Amino acid sequence: MISYIYGFPIYITKVSNKEIIYKEIKDNVKLDYLSPWKANCLTSSTKDKSNVFRSKIVKDEITKHVKNLISKLNVDIDLGIKLPECTTIDCTYCDDMWVNMYKKGHCQETHMHTSNHEGEADPLFSFAYFAKYNPVKDAKFIFVNPTPPTPCKKLEKLSCYKREIIMDVEEGDLIIFPSILPHRVSTHTNTEPRVTISGNFYKKA
Repeated sequence: MISYIYGFPIYITKVSNKEIIYKEIKDNVKLDYLSPWKANCLTSSTKDKSNVFRSKIVKDEITKHVKNLISKLNVDIDLGIKLPECTTIDCTYCDDMWVNMYKKGHCQETHMHTSNHEGEADPLFSFAYFAKYNPVKDAKFIFVNPTPPTPCKKLEKLSCYKREIIMDVEEGDLIIFPSILPHRVSTHTNTEPRVTISGNFYKKA
């Protein structure tokens, strides 16, 4: 399903194999050894060879939905999850996806998925997959309005003027969104961890 938030297309769907995907996380990442790499939560770093997350099953599942989104948008773009600077055929190490674990007190500040290095390509779409998620107790995924606030309080009642929109998601849900759309994660207050997979898709050369 595609909805529009602040004028941007947001694709929300459920995966059919959430148990298999969570097993892939447990089999491929040492959750007890995740580190706070450039984040206010624990994450498997795409730069840390000792605990990098790679899974063809997850890659194929997410890619299937990204292709569906692009088809529904009726645009001719070939996207891939692999970092565009990698030229190795069938390389999986350079797949730009990672696991996040939020423990009590963790959060993620407002950010976009753009490159911080000159000459590196920016992704076009990013995703968040909710692998272990309690919709009542866990931290919320929130989109942040990229435009300045309106001085009119009455207009703030309209969705396009709201400063933030909290996404209504469940365990097993996948959100795909434009990488330039600001988003954040609220403070996690649950004693049980919240586990997600995030990543980026780039235009293929």
